[in-house]
Amino acid sequence: MSMNSQIRPVFLDLCGIKISIAYDCPQGICVESRYRNFIQAIVKEPDYVIRICSELPATKSQPLKLIRVPLIVTSASGRWISTNQHYQITIFEGFTQFDIPFRDQISPIRMRVSNNPDEKCILATTAEGSKFPILPYPLDILLLYHLGQWFDLLIFHGAGFSLNDRGFLCLGRSGAGKSTLSGIVEDFAGKLIQDDRVILQKTGEGWLIHPLPLHPDNRPVHCNLDAIYCLFHGQSTNREIPLYGESKLKNSLPHLVQFPSWQNPFVNSLHLVQLLMKQISLSELFFIPNHSIIEYLKHVKARSKSHFIPLTKPLPGEIQSDWNQHGSSNIPR
Repeated sequence: MSMNSQIRPVFLDLCGIKISIAYDCPQGICVESRYRNFIQAIVKEPDYVIRICSELPATKSQPLKLIRVPLIVTSASGRWISTNQHYQITIFEGFTQFDIPFRDQISPIRMRVSNNPDEKCILATTAEGSKFPILPYPLDILLLYHLGQWFDLLIFHGAGFSLNDRGFLCLGRSGAGKSTLSGIVEDFAGKLIQDDRVILQKTGEGWLIHPLPLHPDNRPVHCNLDAIYCLFHGQSTNREIPLYGESKLKNSLPHLVQFPSWQNPFVNSLHLVQLLMKQISLSELFFIPNHSIIEYLKHVKARSKSHFIPLTKPLPGEIQSDWNQHGSSNIPR
C-alpha cells in the first residue's frame, strides 16, 4: 500500500467529522493511499485532535474489559484472508485503548480514546522510529465505531450509490453482486459512494450514505438514503420482496459491523439500527446483471403497491423459484 510522508499536521474529513492529526515525536506521519482524497487543506476548529506521542501516558487504573479479535487483512488481489494475529480493545473507566499489529513492527500501533464525548483529544503511538500510518485497517473502523455513539454512525458491509437523486444501500455476502451492481451503476451515470463498506449517518433530515475509504480512488462524497436492498441473483426479471418487522432486523444485522462484547457502542448501534428499520424500507432484490436493473431502480419511486406481495396471495412462480433458493424466513408477515 503506497504511502506519502508528511512533515506537517494532517486534516481529515470523515463523514463530516473534522479530525486534525498532529505529532510530538520526530518520526512524523504517513498517509495511506486510500485516505489521500480525504485530506483537507486546513481545519480551523476540528472535532477531534489525534496527537501522536512517543509513548502513551502511564495509567494506574485496571481494565474493565479486554476484547481480542482475530485480524483479517486484504490480499493483493483484494480477498480477505485470516492471519495468526489479533488486535485488542481494552476498556478502562475513563478511556478505551486499541492495540493494532501493523506489518512487521514489533510494537503495535496504540490509540487511546476518551469515553467522555466532551474530551476531544485522542492519543496514539507507534513503534520507535516508525512513522505513524494514518488510520490503518482496522483502526479506522474501531475509531468510527467508538465515535458513532455520539455522531449516530453505523458501518455496513454493503454498496452505496444514488440514481435519479435517490440513494440505495445494497447489502449482501461475498458473491451476492454488490461489486457487479456497483459497476453497472457507474456505467450508467449513477453516483457510486462505495462498493463494499459504507457508513450510514442519522441526521435531522434523514440518513446519509458515506464511504469508508478502501481504495485510492474513494472520495468524501455522500448521498441521502432512500431504500435498502438485500441482494440476490435473479433468473429472468428484476423482482423484489419487501420485508417487515423482525424480518428487517434479521436480514440487516448480519451485514452490520458490530462488536457485541463492546457494550456501550454495541447497544447504541442496535438502537440506531432499530430506528433505521422503522424509517427506511428494506426489500430482497433479485436482480439481473445488465442495464435493466438501472431502469428498474430509476422507477422504484413510482412502483405500485401491487408489486408488494401479501401473504394472502400465492407467490408468482418466478418469485417462488427465486425464493426457494434462499428459504422462507423473510416472507412479509
